[in-house]
Amino acid sequence: MPKSTRFAAAFLCAALMAGPLAAQGFEGAVAYKMTDEKGKVTEMVMSMKGSRLRTDLVAEGQPMTMLIDGQAQSMKMLMSEQKMYMTMDLKAMKEKSKKHGPPKITALGTSETIAGRSCENYRVETDDSKNEFCNTKGLGNFLSPHNPMGGGSSNGLTELDDEVYQTHFKDGFFPLRVTELKGDKRRVVMEATRVEPKSFDASYFEVPAGFTEMKMPGMGPRP
Repeated sequence: MPKSTRFAAAFLCAALMAGPLAAQGFEGAVAYKMTDEKGKVTEMVMSMKGSRLRTDLVAEGQPMTMLIDGQAQSMKMLMSEQKMYMTMDLKAMKEKSKKHGPPKITALGTSETIAGRSCENYRVETDDSKNEFCNTKGLGNFLSPHNPMGGGSSNGLTELDDEVYQTHFKDGFFPLRVTELKGDKRRVVMEATRVEPKSFDASYFEVPAGFTEMKMPGMGPRP
């Protein structure tokens, strides 16, 4: 799997690990520009309907689609060229994930406009990481990112409990930009480029007909 695909997949696998996916008040698509450590840019488009999330991207010339069911806590990764898919049990992955203590979350008191929406800046610090998020309201809680680049360290939101989450993000958590801080260096790892309200048919979030499931040990639902 190409590196850019791996970090996108890692980002999405962990997107639900901070807690259950809430029902969405927003139906539509959000496009992100994701940038890796070497400056390579990948566009990722997230489409939302209720508690369902579809993500499309092209990594190293290969189209890839991920379908997340927030209520079922599962993700299906589609490989369109092969007409195959893999199923991942996000609940089981959460249980196996490394536990982190409560992060230090600081409201920076600044706001800006990204992709036509106002957002507020927060800094999140843990023992091994420091990041900033520009959080917008009104798009729900579908995304609680853990390590967007898939590098193995927490960004402070992996193990937020309900009390901490509700205290800091009472009106929803939806980052339009994630900035990694290392020493005196700042690197924007993902930033929204478009927020588009639109309606989707429910079938858009299902595995297309003719696809075959590829079984991988430890990836599927428990018996």
